[in-house]
Formats: sequence, C-alpha cells, structure tokens
Amino acid sequence: MSSFQLDKMTWEDIGKLDRNKTIFFLPVSPMEEHGPHLPLGTDFFGAKDIAELAIRKLNEKDPTVNYVLIPGVPLGCAEMTMDFPGTISMRGKTLMRIVYDIGSSLARHGFKYLLISNHHLVPIHVKALLVAARKLERKYGMKVFEPISTIIFSDAIKKTRLAKAGTNMGVDMETESHADIKETSFIKHKYPELLRDCYKDLSPCIVDIRKFFKRGIRKLKKMGAEKGYLGSPAEATSELGQIHLEEGAEILVDSAEKLYKGEELPQMSKEIRFALKFLVRLN
Repeated sequence: MSSFQLDKMTWEDIGKLDRNKTIFFLPVSPMEEHGPHLPLGTDFFGAKDIAELAIRKLNEKDPTVNYVLIPGVPLGCAEMTMDFPGTISMRGKTLMRIVYDIGSSLARHGFKYLLISNHHLVPIHVKALLVAARKLERKYGMKVFEPISTIIFSDAIKKTRLAKAGTNMGVDMETESHADIKETSFIKHKYPELLRDCYKDLSPCIVDIRKFFKRGIRKLKKMGAEKGYLGSPAEATSELGQIHLEEGAEILVDSAEKLYKGEELPQMSKEIRFALKFLVRLN
C-alpha cells in the first residue's frame, strides 16, 4: 500500500518515505453556514472527501508513489457569511501562515510535493492559499498547487461534466455559487442524513455577486441572500453530487501527476489573476 494517513503514522514510518516519491494532500476549507439545509462542514467535507477519493484513484494508477493525507484544516476566510451564526472565519494572513507553516514543516523534513484540496472559493481564501504556495516555492523549492479553484476560475469550468449536467437540467451553473445545486447535490449523495428536507422548498436565489462587490457590499444578507444560499438547491440530485465528487477527485489526480512529473499546470483566467493580485488584499 502506498496511501497513508499522517495522523496514523509514526515518525519512523514518515522517515522511511522516499522524499522524491511522496505527495502530501492537505484539505483546507472553513466551517461556514450553508443555508438552512446544509451542515456547516459542507466545504470541509468536500475538500476532505475529494482528496481521499483522489488518493484512492492515484494509488490504483501508480502505487510506486506515496500519497499521504494530512488531517484536514477546518479553517478558512469566510467573512462574507459572518452575518450567520456558526461561521468561523480566519483573516487571510492567518490562513496563509497556517498553510505555509504546514508546508514548511514538511519541506524541512525534505519533502517536495504538496497538493491543496480546497472547496471554498471566496477570493481572499483562494489568495491566502496561493500566497502560501508561492512562499513555499521560493523558500524551499517545494512544489505546491491548489487545483480546484484554478479550474473553476478558468475557461475550463464550462467544459466540465458537472457544468454540462447542470445545463442539461436547465440550470444556469454560472449563477450557482453557495449552498447551491452543486453543494446540495454533494451532501445528498455523500451525507444524505445531514440534508434537511427544507431544501425542496427553497426558491432560487440568483445574485450578481460581482455587482455587489463593486459597490463595496461583502455580506451575503446585504446581497439579498437572507437564507444564506445562492443558487437553486431544490434542483439537487444525488447523481449530480456524485459527478461533483468524482470530477473534483479527477482534477486532483491530474494535477498531482503533473506536479510530480514537472509538467505544465493549469492557470486561472487572466482576469481572475489580475483581480487576486491587485484587488484582493490579505487582511
């Protein structure tokens, strides 16, 4: 077996791993409100489950490489939903330092590869992960990548199976962004016991987030999402949730292989890269 869980290993187990053939996986996403129908851990569950499935797929494809799952970090930048009780939000610099310190610890022991599994797409959260990755690369030469937000914030998102499946259902997937059809479908597929029946009665809540951001409005309630969701959760299906999980894992698998082989990794769109660099500040 070449897949491991860090918290179940001894220091001697870790010490025996080939530094050139070991990839660490770090799930990172916050405890955050997800409407009246989904648990606070929705994003964290997504980050963790996608990483676990990706490791299983990778182990089947190439068991000569070691894949180590780090216990997930249930933290992130979630200020947008802080007007709902239960949300726990970190400052951008806090999250960046946590991820940097985890990667730094691995690098100081000689490890070279770290893949971040992220299920939370708020810009400051994404930037914190990107900054941590860049710092680790500059300081230690470590190869670090967070692929899911990269794909979602690129033109490739329109070509995914999930986007096509939603479109075939008559749902505009570009307006689905939080506790929506995707995340509700994921919980319905993976954790049906945690899905509240009220999701069936939730009317679509369609909001142009970028328009509110330009006006300086950053809280979900002030955008009109008084129930804490953006999208069409009532349209959720278990089948769509399975696609969401599997496709997320496939993105991690592809990125892990490219990271390890030194191949070119996908990039966000120029528009998003510009916005993250110049318009989003770590607090």
